[in-house]
Amino acid sequence: MSSFEDMSPSEKLIYDFINLLNNEPSLFSHLYLSELQDLVNSLPNNSSTEKISNKLLEWCKKHNEIYNKLSIPKKATKSPPPKINIEDLNKKTLQAVIKKASDSINNN
Repeated sequence: MSSFEDMSPSEKLIYDFINLLNNEPSLFSHLYLSELQDLVNSLPNNSSTEKISNKLLEWCKKHNEIYNKLSIPKKATKSPPPKINIEDLNKKTLQAVIKKASDSINNN
């Protein structure tokens, strides 16, 4: 597992997005989660982190409240190590996290 500082900008965006979905699922309406599921499902299974992050960034720019959460500058202190392996910053992980967020919203 690599440190946050060792991640590429694309990996950091995907990582931050996954953490946002995990930690603040209430930011995402059913419509948002449906849009995200469609977006992620449309990606080829072997999509690069750059392609995935570019698509996520395009989507986030259309949803200011989420984009602003991702745009908050990181503190100068060291970030905790990621809970996700860099190898897991992929389509399959995003699908699972979106489903988990959707289930969380449905149960509330």
